[in-house]
Formats: sequence, C-alpha cells, structure tokens
Amino acid sequence: MSSVPLPVPSKFRADFPEFANTTTYPDSLINFWLGIGVLRLTARWGTLLNQGLELFTAHFISISAMNQLSVAAGGIPGMQRGVVSSEQAEISVSYDTAAATLKDAGHWNLTTYGTQFQELANLVGMGPIQVSPSWWQNNGVQVNGFGWPWFPF
Repeated sequence: MSSVPLPVPSKFRADFPEFANTTTYPDSLINFWLGIGVLRLTARWGTLLNQGLELFTAHFISISAMNQLSVAAGGIPGMQRGVVSSEQAEISVSYDTAAATLKDAGHWNLTTYGTQFQELANLVGMGPIQVSPSWWQNNGVQVNGFGWPWFPF
C-alpha cells in the first residue's frame, strides 16, 4: 500500500472544490466511494493511488448527484443514460461524442472524472495480468508457474 496517507473527505473537497456542498455530497458518500476505491485500486496504483481514488470517487458521486436530480424531478434514481449525442430545442445541439469519450470505457464515459480516471488507469497498467498456464509442485502443493519463465528469480 502507498505510504502516502489516503484521502479523506476534507482533502477530497480541497482537491475538487466543486463537491463542497455537504448536503449534496455528504462525507458518508465520499467515504463510501473512497473505501470501494481502496479495495479496487490499492494493488497497482502505487504513488498515483490518491489521484486515482479521488477521480474514482468524483465519478461515482457525480452519478449519485444525477440520481438525486432525477428523484427531485419526479424520476427514478439509477436509470441509465448515455452521453448526449443530440438535443432538440429552438436551436439544435449536437455533440461529437467520439471526441469526449474513450473507446471501450463503458460507464467511465458518463462523467469527465470517469474519462480522466480511465486515462490514468491506462497509464498505471490496470489491464489484464498474464498468468502462466504451467505449474509445478512445491512440497506436494500445486503452484502456478511464472508468466515469464526465463525471468531470473
């Protein structure tokens, strides 16, 4: 685990002042997503762990805020929405969603924090781990082999 102290709501709010409203973004919600992020990110993020945790948290609490707005307008929370690709009003608006989304990023494209998180995740190697199909026995216990058998251990 990183030797840098993990973020707390006050640090998160200092880094992302747009989440200063404690009614819309209560500490309990921030702590919830920071906790989930710690479980999911700690193994690989190293010195970028806090940045990843904060972007991860910002993404999910932004979605929570969208759910709150939906309820306030009489809607159902948690309904899926995609990225705006067209809008009709007195003036027609259309967005180039390809310019603001990442290929194969799924729900991370729903917020700018999510796309920033995904870009950072790509840099820190959040992709698949190679595991060798070979194994050997060590004192009668089957042990998975190394992904790179020529690597000197």
